[in-house]
Amino acid sequence: MPWEGVEAELDGVKLHAFRTEDYGVPYGYSPVVAYNASSSQLSSEVLSSFVAATQDGYRQAIDDVEGAVRTLSKHCDPPRSEEFLRRSQQAINEYYSDGSTLGSMSTQKWKVWVDWLREQGLLNGASIEAEQLFKKF
Repeated sequence: MPWEGVEAELDGVKLHAFRTEDYGVPYGYSPVVAYNASSSQLSSEVLSSFVAATQDGYRQAIDDVEGAVRTLSKHCDPPRSEEFLRRSQQAINEYYSDGSTLGSMSTQKWKVWVDWLREQGLLNGASIEAEQLFKKF
């Protein structure tokens, strides 16, 4: 259950949740961290360090939900209750990793996504290759 489901549940609102895969839409990575590749301000080392720190943060949130709640409660704007933060962290933890290396991306998953976009006519003739959409560090 994503965090919206937790909020609805705490407010007593019943939701009907569905997965896009149930409607033929393949999995797409989210969240995605993007940067302007033409920027000379970000070195490969800085980007690698950022990715490593992000992976470490997700790993900590998975391993220590209560620690994540304490950290998030200090920085949420608007503020959220600890119960909301706890339940949403528990709900979202399963989405941080598919069991492979945390934060890694699969060329095959990107290829399936790009092929689906192409089949749906959503690329407007653009020539996009899956390998162009992400960078491995």
